[in-house]
Amino acid sequence: MSSPLNPVQRRNAKIVGAVLALTSIISILVMWFHPSVSSVDINHQIQEISEEASVNKFVHSTLIAFIVLISGCLTFYAKQRGMHRSFVLFGTIIYWLATALMILAALLSGIVGPELAANYMQANQSEAEVYKGLSLLKFEMNQAFANFAVHCWCVTIALWSMDMMTKSGLMRQFGLISFITGVGISISLLMGWVSLSVFGMTLILVIVSVWQIGIAWLLAFIPDLVADKPT
Repeated sequence: MSSPLNPVQRRNAKIVGAVLALTSIISILVMWFHPSVSSVDINHQIQEISEEASVNKFVHSTLIAFIVLISGCLTFYAKQRGMHRSFVLFGTIIYWLATALMILAALLSGIVGPELAANYMQANQSEAEVYKGLSLLKFEMNQAFANFAVHCWCVTIALWSMDMMTKSGLMRQFGLISFITGVGISISLLMGWVSLSVFGMTLILVIVSVWQIGIAWLLAFIPDLVADKPT
C-alpha cells in the first residue's frame, strides 16, 4: 500500500522529476557536439585535438555536471522508494560507483586528452611516437572506466527494476521493460554488438536517458505510488 505524501513532498517530487527529465534531454543534445578525431596521421591528430580543445572541454565539463545532477535526482527517487529495500540500496551504491567511473572517463577524454595534445603541438617524429603511446594509454583507460560505468548503470537499472516489479500495474510494467533494457545494454557491450565510440556512447546515453525520463515521469505524476511504506 502506498503512503500518501503531503503537498510539499509532492511538489518536491515534481521538481526533481522535471529536473531529471530536462537534464536527461539536454545531456543528449550536448553529446551531439562531442568532437571525434578523423585524421590517421599522428601529427594531424595532435593538431585536430588541439583545435577542438575548447569544445571538448565544454562538452565533457557539462556532461560531468549533468552526471552528478542526474545522480542526485535518482538518489532522490531511491530515497522515495526506501533505502531499507535491498534492491534500492545496492542499486544506488552501484549507480554512484558508475558516476565516479564515468567522471574519470570524461576527465581523461575531455581534459587530459586536449592538454596532452597541446604539450606535443611542435613534436618531432620521436616525440610524436611518445605522444602516440600516451594517447593510447589514455584511450584504454577511458574505455575501461566507461565500460565499467555502463555495466554499473545496467546493474542499477536491473536491481531497481526488480524492486519495481514488486508493485502492480504501471510500475510493474515499467520495471519489466527497464530490466530488459538494462540486461540488453550490458549483453550488447559484452558481445561486441556495440562499442563505446562516440556513436555507441551516444546511443547508450539516449537509451539510458529515456529510462531516466521514465523515472522522472513516475516522480512527477505518481509520486504516491513511488513513495512506498516500509514492509
